[in-house]
Amino acid sequence: MVSSYLLDSGISNARAAIRTYSNYSAAWCLWTDEHCTPADAQARLNAFSQLRPSPRCDRGAVRRHLLRGNLTLRLIQEISVGEKPDFAMTSALWLPVQTYYAVHGFGMAFLAAKDGAENLPQTHGAFMREAADRIVRDLLPSPFSALLRNGYKGYKHLQPDLVNICDDRVSIDSGLNLERPNQNTRDAHIGQCLDTTRRRLIDAKLEKERRRIRRPGKRYGILRKQKQIEIAQAVGPTTVFDYLYRARVKSNYEDPTMYHEGSDDADALLELVRNTQELAATLCAFLAAVLWQTIDKSAKNQLKEEVDVDALLQCIR
Repeated sequence: MVSSYLLDSGISNARAAIRTYSNYSAAWCLWTDEHCTPADAQARLNAFSQLRPSPRCDRGAVRRHLLRGNLTLRLIQEISVGEKPDFAMTSALWLPVQTYYAVHGFGMAFLAAKDGAENLPQTHGAFMREAADRIVRDLLPSPFSALLRNGYKGYKHLQPDLVNICDDRVSIDSGLNLERPNQNTRDAHIGQCLDTTRRRLIDAKLEKERRRIRRPGKRYGILRKQKQIEIAQAVGPTTVFDYLYRARVKSNYEDPTMYHEGSDDADALLELVRNTQELAATLCAFLAAVLWQTIDKSAKNQLKEEVDVDALLQCIR
């Protein structure tokens, strides 16, 4: 459905989607603390500074997932927007997919280092819940530590709870997603990003349950208020990982044609590529720093022969 704002602005749904995802990715990477680098902010976190090499570390699983994530990240970073803009525009179709898998690889490597291979999450949903509980909340600096719990803006049965970031969602109005984020609007963009992502997660669960309980001849069943609240509360905290997965699903399954239909806006499409590249590298660098705190010197020396972690960490220094 085309919103009244899109009709008034004359922008197509495809171009609006491209700008929205580009602006969200840019907002996550917009660093507003002038007094320290992202790496310094992460190092000051109590949970991060207390990480130690784990006796349950499974080196084989760490290496396997890290190499997968690093190879995917390298492919993302090798896209040259300046030298090969046509290829960069084409890459926009698979870039959101590979960004999620690059981050997934680094995240799984950390979990394998911390708890061993036998305890690794087996589904994407389980991975995102693990990431919310064990990575995002305490091991990433703001804004990457932001998470949204309970409901979403406008959900009448349960108020949303935005944590680890300034709650600027009162600033969200029609068309904010199409505006480039700046120092003043960054948190509002991230709040909107998480809010929209959570709304889609909860609404999908509600629709599935309504279809499950529907009576013969009816399209949907009726859910009581308490049941709707229970379903919303059962959805784990929504984080940047959920946003990446949302972008991956949209690109892979829901609306892959948006990149073709929006290709007449070359500047916006190339900006999406640049912003997605930065988000992928930044988040993978944070995860690499967490991993490096969790493995011993011998494992580091072994992995350094295959993965240039020092170069990756420059993204947040």
